[in-house]
Amino acid sequence: MLPMIPDGLAATVAAAAEDDQRAWDALVVRFTPMLRRVARSYRLSAQDADDVVQQCWIALLPHIGSIREPEAIGAWLVTTVRRRAVRAPALAARAALRPPVGGAGGGTRLPGDAGRRA
Repeated sequence: MLPMIPDGLAATVAAAAEDDQRAWDALVVRFTPMLRRVARSYRLSAQDADDVVQQCWIALLPHIGSIREPEAIGAWLVTTVRRRAVRAPALAARAALRPPVGGAGGGTRLPGDAGRRA
């Protein structure tokens, strides 16, 4: 069942800006499928596409109250997903190159650490 929302997209955006959970739910239900399709069109895996979409919603949180044209929120969301989808492969490659925290030896020793316990 779709969440109850105020009349019109502008009213929904305004309600979401006022922390109305029903309005947020309505925006997510309305736009997430489209945002996933956009992210997947950049040849991202389903998981990476979901991550990009989630990052998009997180990016919207601090900005929703300052959207000048609430009726254009779909375009804002799509632009944000596209920008993040373009960067996603490079970010994933960089993350794969990082050594695990603490390394294979159980921790990194610095000069002067001899005799100290972690």
